[in-house]
Amino acid sequence: MNKQIINAPIVIFLGAGASAFLDKPLMKGFVDILLNKTFLDQEEKEIINTIIKTKGKDLETILDEIDEICKKDYFKGPSPRNYFKNLFDKTPSNTLSALLSNLPETQLPSESNFGIQYELLCNKCLSLRWKIYSEIFTTYYSVDEQKVNNLYKPFFDIIKKKLIAEKKKIISIFTTNYDRSIEKFCEIEEGIELTDGFEYKNKYRRMQWTYSSFDELKSAGKILKICFFKLHGSIFWYNDQGSIVYSPIATNFPTDHRIKPVILYPNNTKEIIFDPFITAYSYLQQCFYNTQYIIFIGYSFRDYITITFLKSALRLRNQLKVAIIDPRATNIYKTLFSYYKKNFLCIDKSFTNNVTDYEDSIVKFLDIK
Repeated sequence: MNKQIINAPIVIFLGAGASAFLDKPLMKGFVDILLNKTFLDQEEKEIINTIIKTKGKDLETILDEIDEICKKDYFKGPSPRNYFKNLFDKTPSNTLSALLSNLPETQLPSESNFGIQYELLCNKCLSLRWKIYSEIFTTYYSVDEQKVNNLYKPFFDIIKKKLIAEKKKIISIFTTNYDRSIEKFCEIEEGIELTDGFEYKNKYRRMQWTYSSFDELKSAGKILKICFFKLHGSIFWYNDQGSIVYSPIATNFPTDHRIKPVILYPNNTKEIIFDPFITAYSYLQQCFYNTQYIIFIGYSFRDYITITFLKSALRLRNQLKVAIIDPRATNIYKTLFSYYKKNFLCIDKSFTNNVTDYEDSIVKFLDIK
């Protein structure tokens, strides 16, 4: 691992709230938008609303429930009556029961109709899941360049002052967001160079991901190097037979296509044991263990891996300082990190272009003279 990256004095972690000013919805807002889309038929909306009644209006939970139904495709087709009892024994929530009861002509399943009815539900959920994925691509595809600059320039001007004082030229940024706001900011801001793992491969005439892009990075001159890790992938990345490739346009293909998007969709079951995710999470852990300051912006702290890494770092390093910029910052701190009171700064504000909301607090937090 690159010691210059993991020893960078400041780590920034961007959640969905960091892009709210850029008109990118949070999970609850995304569900509201989704339910108003005409491409969803009445049965698909009924599935979503049934889950909402039981589990709440949360995109991650909705996709989790839909995934659970799709995974149980072994109930499709003619099934013995006792499979009905097995189904609910293995399904911890009553969501599935409610969904089945709402299907047309669904009564107590008989040997001949239960499997057929479940197959209809499963197929409908498969279609719905793909429509949700497609809407994610559409929603997070573009960002307004001027808004990006107005949002991030004041913030990074503060960060630069600290790095100049520390004589450091590398900063690590992690995000769970799909949009290109940080990439766009680095394109328009002078004196900043972005490293996100992609390098041009002349042999293949394309931008291809490689972990050595991070491991071999070195600071040079007056350029600020931003090491950027997208923990949940990007709508602009795709997997072409094992190679992770960057595309200038969003890549949304059916899941059985040779070219597949490299993205972890919003749910609680995320496979991070393969690159580029394992490299990103490995650097996240080591950066937490070695940095001086971590600034979370608009992050909900729902990823248990991130919470575990942070709590481990706080136990190992009493001097680690953590700032949270979010309307729920104090509540997040009290719920998850109250034991580490002296380590935390809570700024209960949304992240916007109004720098006065956080400037004085962050300057003091970073001990900028």
